[in-house]
Amino acid sequence: MNPARQIEITYQHRNRLAIAYVRTACAPETPDDLAGIERQRAQVGHARAWGWPETAIQVIEDRGRSGQTAEHREGYLRLCGQIAAGTVGLVLVTDVARLTRSPEVFAQFLALCRRGNTLLAVDGRLVDPASLLRGEFDPTRSATGDGLARSWGVREEIQAIFRRYSEGMTLAAIVEALHKGGLGTTGPA
Repeated sequence: MNPARQIEITYQHRNRLAIAYVRTACAPETPDDLAGIERQRAQVGHARAWGWPETAIQVIEDRGRSGQTAEHREGYLRLCGQIAAGTVGLVLVTDVARLTRSPEVFAQFLALCRRGNTLLAVDGRLVDPASLLRGEFDPTRSATGDGLARSWGVREEIQAIFRRYSEGMTLAAIVEALHKGGLGTTGPA
């Protein structure tokens, strides 16, 4: 049995939805593209294994959508709305880059999940968004490779988000700094 499961998943989480978020940047054209989509959809198997009833498991998709911004992704906005409404206990993705390729949007997503007590599963690895903010999980690495570092190409900036938060910088200040051009990658904020 997974010790993280015993610690992190509560009845409060299981009493809400588990949603697998699927995003592709372009319409599938090859068998590999289709396999990638199916792999993303298959993340719901983790929710089943962790005790969510079938009636509480959903898949939300954004196909042919870039992950750089959130405004044009109806599925992502619906997911965020459901988290804000308190109806989501778990979000499942194959890689954090499926949620976004923007450090600013990622920081906002983490803040939303933290406020909503919503867990995040990255390729079957269960994490509490608060643990991300404490630096206990490195989202720039994933079971599938170099996750965000490969996607964003700015591993240092991602690490700066977590360093600034652990140094006491608020999420609102982090988002504002990112919006104004970045956190810098060395030294205190």
